[in-house]
Amino acid sequence: MERQDKALKHRISFDGRFTDQVRRLLRRKRVELGLPYHRAARFLGVNWSTFRKWELGPTENCELYYRAKLESFINGDYDNQLLELYHRRHTRSYSELLPNPISECMERVTNAYRLCRQRPELREGLLEKVDCAALAALQKLISMAPDELAGQFLADELEDVAATSKQEQVAKTRGKERKTPLFAGQFR
Repeated sequence: MERQDKALKHRISFDGRFTDQVRRLLRRKRVELGLPYHRAARFLGVNWSTFRKWELGPTENCELYYRAKLESFINGDYDNQLLELYHRRHTRSYSELLPNPISECMERVTNAYRLCRQRPELREGLLEKVDCAALAALQKLISMAPDELAGQFLADELEDVAATSKQEQVAKTRGKERKTPLFAGQFR
């Protein structure tokens, strides 16, 4: 209830002009909801390139027809509807697919990565350490006797892990160590 009261006090009034503030709010809302341009645009009834121009420029003014819709979008009036429409119905959350300790670890790494946004060298170091830890864990699993692993993995998963580790070892011995992290994309 208190959150709704705050939201009502801080509502943005949109007069149809795309100021820098309006563009930032539009982008923030789209990203917050995890929507690509085409989905946000489809919901508002415009072409994706139109929505992109609203968010990034060069469009300076909005047609009268879309003003109320955009104001409601920015103020979060459609949040629940958009989340239901584009996320919950079709996909499960990434964190729902992971065991709890892994999900919590991923959240800590993600938060650390975000905190380092002004220090790219720290971000790179963080990713390297995560990659090293993951590779060490995989190598330890590969070196275990099959009976130690019984019940932990399916046979095809073990073969995939072994093939990946073998490829990494071959690349290292040739001096062609991979430039991208083992789990690229998961933390970026």
